[in-house]
Amino acid sequence: MTGTKEPTAHQEALDSTQGWLIVGLGICVLTMIWGTIFTFTVYADRLATIFNLTQLQVSSIFSITTAVFLMVGGLFGVFAARFSLRPVLVIVGVGLIAAIVLLQIVNSYPGVVVVFSLLGITGGTAFTITVSLTPQWFDSYQGLATSLTMTGIGLGPLVLPFVWIWHWCSVKHWIAS
Repeated sequence: MTGTKEPTAHQEALDSTQGWLIVGLGICVLTMIWGTIFTFTVYADRLATIFNLTQLQVSSIFSITTAVFLMVGGLFGVFAARFSLRPVLVIVGVGLIAAIVLLQIVNSYPGVVVVFSLLGITGGTAFTITVSLTPQWFDSYQGLATSLTMTGIGLGPLVLPFVWIWHWCSVKHWIAS
């Protein structure tokens, strides 16, 4: 006698609207992460001015951020994938918020290095989680879903420099009036 297995909630969710929502959120996450970390040339001069840094110091900050993003963040992401997802995402979110808050507080080169290192760690972890999470929500459309999610990597450096420039021009105009 053959029995039929009842599908689990995850099996029923495969290739569903919920999976495509994960793809949409993944595109947004990757756009923000890659656009923030890899468009530093747009705001390098502003960073140098605000924190009174040399061009070499600014360049080293982004080199450290990129190295931490690719190495440490990736390692954290691999280890984080072994734990429950929600607490890991909360920790990543807290890390990103901490980086934003600390950037408002620090006033030295070592402080800025720490903030951007934290940005690299949390960004690299979020990247690894996003890339590994997306295919888990699909059975038939795994390749398409992963490919669409990965478009965020290209959209970030393509779109966010214009957002940064528009933002700073708006702030300058607001301050001038």
